[in-house]
Amino acid sequence: MATNPFLASLRREVESHPGVNHLFLQRCATSPFSRQDYRVFGENHFPLVCVFTNYLERLLVRAPSSEAKLWLAKVLVDEYGEGSEGEDHATLYAHFLRSAGSTVPDRGDTVKVPVPAAEFIREHRRIVTQEPFLVGLGAVGPGHEWAIPRMFDAVIPGLRRAGFSEAEINYFTLHVAQDVDHGTWLEEALLTFGNTEEARA
Repeated sequence: MATNPFLASLRREVESHPGVNHLFLQRCATSPFSRQDYRVFGENHFPLVCVFTNYLERLLVRAPSSEAKLWLAKVLVDEYGEGSEGEDHATLYAHFLRSAGSTVPDRGDTVKVPVPAAEFIREHRRIVTQEPFLVGLGAVGPGHEWAIPRMFDAVIPGLRRAGFSEAEINYFTLHVAQDVDHGTWLEEALLTFGNTEEARA
């Protein structure tokens, strides 16, 4: 989409961000990592997956109109399991972790969230509850839904090389497809609400 010059520029900024093009992701695409390596990666990533719907739910109740709520609700419906046989995305990720040999999904509240992940979650919760609605929308739209397809395009070849089946990596391949739609829906919201210089600042 991104025919609006501001949004086209913003998309380029997101897609060229160092985090989206991190060396680790590039190594996933080319290096012979093992299932054990991906278990460590997955256990650090899992807390972020589990809490993503919470960001959207918190932002939804602050949306300034029914139209804005609808855009967020459409994303949430997918996150809750529409299009993935009723399994929410945290459940899909748990399947991946178990296939990598992890017991984290079955240990519940006894698992300590890594400090960087906890800080990331804390800051995102602050953004979607305390910052203006557009700032929160920017965090979950461009900040996540635009970035994930590009990031996972680097991870998926490495997962296949490590011997994971397509069923085991369904979380990743599904997100490449779904997040294109999610990014488009949230881009429509940004076009509607981010139409002034003040809103874009």
